[in-house]
Amino acid sequence: MAAGGTDKDYKLVIPDRAVKCKDGDDVTLCGHLSPETSAVAMEIRWFRRTDCIYLYRNGHVIEGRGYEDRVSVDPQQLQRGDVSLRLRRSRRGDDDDRGVYTCQVISGGHQEEGRVGLGIKAAAGGAARVEADGDHCCREEENGGICPVSGSPCMAEGN
Repeated sequence: MAAGGTDKDYKLVIPDRAVKCKDGDDVTLCGHLSPETSAVAMEIRWFRRTDCIYLYRNGHVIEGRGYEDRVSVDPQQLQRGDVSLRLRRSRRGDDDDRGVYTCQVISGGHQEEGRVGLGIKAAAGGAARVEADGDHCCREEENGGICPVSGSPCMAEGN
């Protein structure tokens, strides 16, 4: 919790641009609390459509079916309010990962929610890691095109 703050003094910030990647890439769907507020004691849920694919509660994690060993939130970054979802080995095809993802952060009676779209292109050659573009991740002009959370090169829609 930020100094002097309460669990209702934060907002969930999700970039307003869709994230693009290539089939097989790792991708981060960025989200953070503003002002910077620890999310360690909060419940964090990530959904794809209506399916909960990642749940963090009281230090325990449940990964949704089909997302086992492919989704994570960095527990060390939760202290800084970073609730970004890392999706490994993105998939395009019959059982793909394209679509809208919803993040929910719940603390006491306060709930914040945000959505981000993920587009996946067919792989053509080498795969670059990609990150979301927004206030927290991958402002190319501020971070030299490197995500401050993962250290991976950034590529957002329009780049």
